[in-house]
Amino acid sequence: MQFFHFTLGSRARRTAATCGSFVFLIGQTFVSHRSRLVGVGFVISLTMVISFALYNNLTNVRGYVGDQVWHELFERVLIQPSEIGWASFERVFESGQFEPSVAFNFLFQDPIDPNRNTTIQYLMFATIGEPRTTDQVLTGFQLAGGFPEIFFELFGSYLAWPFLLGAGCIAAALTGYVIRGTMLGHYASALLGVYVLYGFYVMYIEGMLNFVMPWTYWVKVAAFALVLAIEHSLTNGRLSLAPENLLTKLRSKA
Repeated sequence: MQFFHFTLGSRARRTAATCGSFVFLIGQTFVSHRSRLVGVGFVISLTMVISFALYNNLTNVRGYVGDQVWHELFERVLIQPSEIGWASFERVFESGQFEPSVAFNFLFQDPIDPNRNTTIQYLMFATIGEPRTTDQVLTGFQLAGGFPEIFFELFGSYLAWPFLLGAGCIAAALTGYVIRGTMLGHYASALLGVYVLYGFYVMYIEGMLNFVMPWTYWVKVAAFALVLAIEHSLTNGRLSLAPENLLTKLRSKA
């Protein structure tokens, strides 16, 4: 029991030291006026790129002009996700009308368009019905939203919570490992971890669950697990794929 507490304490201290070093790195990075300007410039550039992508999608891809652009942007960002979410809440929580087998079949076996996000397709189908959903999806129109409604559509108002917690724990663990792996110089597994983590981020942003369907995603998962095992064995043998890690550099400066 004493050894168990000692191990937990050691892990907690190592985790705290890593997090503290990461905060120290951020502080050191933005300590100068020039670095702060670079950071602000990066944020502004990223905002401009995202804004242009949204504008291009609404004008050149979807063909909206004039005031229609801002109307559709307002609808897609604020109105449509709220409508879909409220309709799902009324079905599952207030009326108890959810069909897990139908939802599962639609999401993973027989969607309208399997090459796109099937979650919002199902929520549109359950909200506005057929043939309107098929007509809109096949003509390129698709509403926004889907998370966390789809979990309740699949598992009901009670069982959905453990699945939400499990998905959150996996995403948090992967995010933590990517940061920790980068700090410790495990760059190969950290990079592959980003590819695995991307699917969970898409799930949070768009409610997409069919990211697990392509076989290429599981190749990425297998590659991540393999590289993780190789780096772990190298670390046990006091070897490293990188000559020096960020944590060592930070400790030498402290």
